[in-house]
Amino acid sequence: MKIKLYLLLITLTLFISSCKYFEKNEGEIHIPEGITEQQLQEQRYKYKTENAYKEEFIHQDKTDSVTVTVFNAITYQMKDDGTSIGEGYDYYIMDIGVENFSYHPFRVGAFTKSCHLTTSDPKYLFSNVSFALKMYFLQSDSAEIDMSYIKKFYLDTMAPKDFYRAKVFAYEVSKEEKDALFFHYTIGNQKFEVKVRDKQP
Repeated sequence: MKIKLYLLLITLTLFISSCKYFEKNEGEIHIPEGITEQQLQEQRYKYKTENAYKEEFIHQDKTDSVTVTVFNAITYQMKDDGTSIGEGYDYYIMDIGVENFSYHPFRVGAFTKSCHLTTSDPKYLFSNVSFALKMYFLQSDSAEIDMSYIKKFYLDTMAPKDFYRAKVFAYEVSKEEKDALFFHYTIGNQKFEVKVRDKQP
């Protein structure tokens, strides 16, 4: 009888403490009644943009509906001693943010397709190699791996009041190439160019 009473007290104590725990967590994630999906989206959008723009960036272009930010052009070298993969090459990983601040969809897929890296000769295109981007993610902090954000850049359209940011491209550049490097993209009919590396000595 004492054992049953003891077990009942333990169960009751655990139940009460777990209820208190859930109450505490409910206060943190509680969504007010009457809030619409559009209001929730705008709150998410505001949170993402405010946090992103606290960081420094190397270039930004703004049109009447979209802001494209090049946060960084990361120079990456393969760290694979067992093979010769990547030997003789640097990879330029582009950390890009796209903010659709309008109330209309943005053709993000067309933007992504327009992106390319060149030397001062705009006809000289470098290859965008997905294996290098995967290797970069594997050899970096695992917290940086978020394929869902990369995939968003390849959708046809981006919803209004939204913000995407990801390390999207890995351009393969020979170490022998000393010319300056330029990242290009198109927003609608407007073409943009960002110098991401000066000419090497």
